[in-house]
Amino acid sequence: MNKAIPFLKIFLLGIVIAGGILVFIFFFLEEEKEEKDVALVINEKEVTESELSTYMDMIAREVVKEGRGDVSREEMREAAIEQLVRTTMLEEYLEDLGITVSQEEIREELRRLARETPGVETAEEFLDYRVRRGYSMEEVRREAWIAVGIAKIIDFHLIDKVEITEEEIREEYDRAVEEMDEEEVIPPEFEDVKEDIEEFLLGNKLGEKLIASLEERFDRAEVIIVD
Repeated sequence: MNKAIPFLKIFLLGIVIAGGILVFIFFFLEEEKEEKDVALVINEKEVTESELSTYMDMIAREVVKEGRGDVSREEMREAAIEQLVRTTMLEEYLEDLGITVSQEEIREELRRLARETPGVETAEEFLDYRVRRGYSMEEVRREAWIAVGIAKIIDFHLIDKVEITEEEIREEYDRAVEEMDEEEVIPPEFEDVKEDIEEFLLGNKLGEKLIASLEERFDRAEVIIVD
């Protein structure tokens, strides 16, 4: 992280400032200036003030959107740091599993989001759509990266660790039927909705397992705030 100082700068400094001690002080001040660009360190990964500011901008937009005028800058900074830690933990999770997310996968996710957005057809149009609503292209691509990363963790790591039993499907069906009886709605036959219920339960279990894994990593994260 030390900034290399060109030879000419050192030479001119030697002419202007006599004495090796003052030259050493200059180097120290240059290094200290560089250190100030680091806002925090997450598991030995340095995060710059610029990166933190980007996340704070995201938090600020959400605050404005929700009409919450009582949120202080310090609270937004804390929220941004938490989001940075969670994103870093996701990155480490993917690295530990040997999973990568390619640019083409991100682009395909943007295409998928475009298809789900009224009046939008292409990835470029979706990016433009989100930018017009106050988001930066970097933020939109990061969201797509997170979505792809989570999907790959589920597909390649978690899916085989979750099982849905017939008993669980039947219990969920009986619970739903009970609610329908209260609303005087005729329930469907068990076999007609069995697969849908299984898919619903599987999604819930995978979500719980994913969140638990990420929360465990979040709790173990070593975060150093640089003053």
